[in-house]
Amino acid sequence: MSNGRLKSDRKSHRVTRKVEKELGLSILNPGNSETEEGPSPHLLLCNLGLTTHGSEESILSLCLPFGAVSNVVLLPQRSFSFVSFEHQSQAWQAFKAIHGQGDHPIYLAFVDKVPDLSHNPWTHRPWPRGLQILEDVITEEEEQNLLDSFTWNDSADLKNRQVQHFGYEFEYGTNSINGQRPIDPPLPQSWLDLLQRVNVGQSLPDQCTVNRYQPGQGIPAHIDTHSCCDGTICSLSLGSDTVMNFTHPDGIMVPVILSRRSFMVMSDESRYVWSHGIVPRSNDVIPSQTNGLTLKARQIRVSLTFRKVLAGECQCRFPAQCDSQRDQLIAMDDKLAKSLEDTHVHSVYENIASHFSETRHKPWPKVIEFLGSLHPGSILVDNGCGNGKYLGLRNDCFKVGSDYSQGLTDICRERGFESLRSDCLFLPFRSGSADGIICIAVIHHLSTWERRLKAVQEMSRVLRIGGSCLIYAWAQEQAKDHQPSSYLKKHSVCDPPHGVASTNPTMAVCDTHLPLVLPVHKNRTNFQHKDLLVPWKVKQQQQRRQQQPPQFEGSSTTSSDAIDGDDGGGETFHRFYHVFVEGELEKLVSHVAGVSVEKSYYDQGNWCVVFRRLS
Repeated sequence: MSNGRLKSDRKSHRVTRKVEKELGLSILNPGNSETEEGPSPHLLLCNLGLTTHGSEESILSLCLPFGAVSNVVLLPQRSFSFVSFEHQSQAWQAFKAIHGQGDHPIYLAFVDKVPDLSHNPWTHRPWPRGLQILEDVITEEEEQNLLDSFTWNDSADLKNRQVQHFGYEFEYGTNSINGQRPIDPPLPQSWLDLLQRVNVGQSLPDQCTVNRYQPGQGIPAHIDTHSCCDGTICSLSLGSDTVMNFTHPDGIMVPVILSRRSFMVMSDESRYVWSHGIVPRSNDVIPSQTNGLTLKARQIRVSLTFRKVLAGECQCRFPAQCDSQRDQLIAMDDKLAKSLEDTHVHSVYENIASHFSETRHKPWPKVIEFLGSLHPGSILVDNGCGNGKYLGLRNDCFKVGSDYSQGLTDICRERGFESLRSDCLFLPFRSGSADGIICIAVIHHLSTWERRLKAVQEMSRVLRIGGSCLIYAWAQEQAKDHQPSSYLKKHSVCDPPHGVASTNPTMAVCDTHLPLVLPVHKNRTNFQHKDLLVPWKVKQQQQRRQQQPPQFEGSSTTSSDAIDGDDGGGETFHRFYHVFVEGELEKLVSHVAGVSVEKSYYDQGNWCVVFRRLS
């Protein structure tokens, strides 16, 4: 046996082991070559699948000469596939003729059954609201005339495609249009006549971007900036089918086939909320005629995308995603602020206390450094102590923790720490009683400047004259001196990073049941807002453990105090955050009478201040 054949045969054995382990199928012994039928009508094709350019058509052409085929199953992102014959004897003939034969052998194995296609991305996923696909809006002759009307040269090249602009230039760096700079040529009258004939209910566009894609090219996922054009974007596909992926801010992805000569209309959520893009690849995975999946090769494709340039600001109903509206200040009085914090801070931490505690064990070095500056016998208050990870340090000091969450203070007491439930705006400690206070990842949960100021004033009141306080608050800047914060670098189960840059991240909004709109932060993107909601997802098994005592020995650790839960199944909670910009925390502290800022610094995605009480 040649070395290549030996390696491929070994790979087939790895595939059969994987199929048995992951899919719960049994690999059957083919038996004696002199028998007339195999042990099963079902065959595993070990090295022919969607990721190895297999398709339903290629599998059928390979297998049909040996008898009627009842089923072909290709699984997403797999290098193997399955085929079922109507009779075991037909499967046996195919096995003997195909297995390991030829210069590019395909390796087969008998299995007891074929898997259900439970991960078919084309099933049970409704399209984004406002998305329409109109099939065959032009004839083949009209399609060819349009294709022949374009002249392409190297000056039209982008990284992943060629492009031409009509009326106005679409600026890909910002996904927007400068409505003050029209260009030649304008849209041809024949295009406007076509749009009137299609009658999609939009005002006639004045801008068109023409993209030419070779097989293997695509366009990154994006949302056209809201202020660049009105609420309807249309696109005509020529020359080839392709698959466009629409992705919701919560991670749901919906693939949509754009057939040649079809007209796509995006309005409402599909225009304003869902990102859309084409993955650069030479083949698309599409539904087969038997409700499975198959592979279809791309050809050269040309798309005409039509927009109406918007005059003035966008007034859409999606302010969290809207560049014209998302930076408007959220006006809140104290009553509304308290309601927001009750719903999206206090209630959330009661629900996630156990899971939250499981991710909070490793003290931060600079907090340890501050604690080390206290004299033996000092009185230390941990304001917002969480599960008490800092209360276990400095046994030569008297320490007491306070937290609004009853669940977290219960955990502290189970660990043998002094703790009590209290509001950081009304600390239950005598004035001038503490030598030191730490307040780590707390005041960014307060929703107005006045409430954040009140929290700092309370800590100043509790400090003795000469005492010092350390405050940490989450920073809007998740990179410093071109170095990403720990949120970007860590990829633990419970800590997906927050800050990978994105040119146009999509944002969801959360129903707060309050008269305000708040954006939901998307993982792995930089912060687009200062006031926002951050998801915390509790997996189902973690919810089942919620009432069990936490286990502290041997638990995984993280150096983050502001992270999301894992993206697995379970319930998602949304915590309110006000993220601080550089200088904001010092400015806040400077408004407190009788204190002096001793030190300010940036530490792993947080702005930090040490202040001392002077009088």
